[in-house]
Amino acid sequence: MGLILQQAIDTGEGTKGEKRTVTVTVRKLSFPPIRVVGAVSTCNCVGPIGLPLTIPPRHAETLTLTVYLDSAKGSVEKMATILTDDGQLELAAVVITDQWNSERATK
Repeated sequence: MGLILQQAIDTGEGTKGEKRTVTVTVRKLSFPPIRVVGAVSTCNCVGPIGLPLTIPPRHAETLTLTVYLDSAKGSVEKMATILTDDGQLELAAVVITDQWNSERATK
């Protein structure tokens, strides 16, 4: 399908349960245009905002994702995969790294 995403996002350090908004660049390399209609993640803690998003051939658009910091103490990698209107999961995915600090949460 010729769809590529920015490879990695770091949400930075936060407290467990905190919500972060991040953006990724989605680029469509080939014809025809594609509509992004959703995303699935390995943690069920990443959600897309502002869909559907149509990406013309040979163009790039910005996709906004909400990430909930729900991991155990330390740094965790999550993966979000794009869902298109033709029912296919795009193999291109974004890796999201988040960290939460239990000491910060108790202050």
